[in-house]
Amino acid sequence: MLRELASNKESEFNTHLLRPYIHNATQDNPYEVALKETQSQDIENILRHKGNPRKLTSLTFEVKWVGESKTTWEPWKGLRSNSILHNYLTTNGLQRLIPKQFLDED
Repeated sequence: MLRELASNKESEFNTHLLRPYIHNATQDNPYEVALKETQSQDIENILRHKGNPRKLTSLTFEVKWVGESKTTWEPWKGLRSNSILHNYLTTNGLQRLIPKQFLDED
């Protein structure tokens, strides 16, 4: 079992995929690094999407970032584990696109 630092959720994980984290107490905070990897703290909202929902690699989402006035278009692959995307998909009738491992967590 692996407990994610940012979400405090436990999940099965292949230990051979783990990489060492080299902590520098004067420059970074492990919790903030974990949040950044999940992107949850940075995304304010997902505004819209484009592409074909039947072809996930074609999907991109317009993301409004916290503290930023400009938006960016991000691919589904980069956002697929993000709870804000899951909320957007559910609100827009696209909940079938939420990966199965996240369905019980949102």
